[in-house]
Amino acid sequence: MNRAIFRCTTEDCKNEVNCLLSHWTIEEPTKCDVCGSSHSFQIIHNDCHFTDKQVLKLQETPELIPEGETPQNVAIVVYDDLVNQVRPGDRIHVTGVYRASPVQPMRNWRMQSSKYRTFVDAIALEFGKAQRVESVLSDPTAILQADGQVPKLEDKCDLDPKKFSEEDIGWHTKIREMAAEKDAAGNPTIVGKLVQSFAPSIFEEDEVKKGLLCQLFGGTCLPNGTAHSRPEIHSLLCGDPSTAKSQLL
Repeated sequence: MNRAIFRCTTEDCKNEVNCLLSHWTIEEPTKCDVCGSSHSFQIIHNDCHFTDKQVLKLQETPELIPEGETPQNVAIVVYDDLVNQVRPGDRIHVTGVYRASPVQPMRNWRMQSSKYRTFVDAIALEFGKAQRVESVLSDPTAILQADGQVPKLEDKCDLDPKKFSEEDIGWHTKIREMAAEKDAAGNPTIVGKLVQSFAPSIFEEDEVKKGLLCQLFGGTCLPNGTAHSRPEIHSLLCGDPSTAKSQLL
């Protein structure tokens, strides 16, 4: 609300006063200049003027999060033409003013506590190079064979230069070499290495890490002819308090 209309409730007056927003507050008039009544004004919501407002939750990018820690969040408040300009998953640069607002213990109380809620009052939004986290292939079913079956590892579809760049093929080759490594007993070591690299600061949670790794890698989108199936799975992690569930997620 940036402009409020107050109307005097005196039966023979009905005087209306236009009050503008000043320093993020709208002061209610205490005395009517026409009839002289005190504290007789009532706000008329249908005649007030409002502007669009949206609160965004900005989270630091995954590559900047220290190992074993949860990402930091900050609230971004946007107005007018900046509303509905971003979607979940977009990478943006925000230009704004960092503000602190006191917290009201109760909505109807004028008293404010000593706690402050911080946010960024956005002035401009700039999109990064990667606006949305997408898969390498625009079509999730493009990796399927002509008969609709998932290709096998020995088919080497991930090394096809028609679908992947030289850099991607280099990474795929390195992953294949790591997957082929075995220990003295002849067992593959790739799963153990992935578990050890997943939140290394948290110990004795190997089975939980394996389940979250399955969600991290996802699967292959299989068409069933009637609906679209998700290649990713949902995970519900339950456990006792203080067992590093938030850090693992």
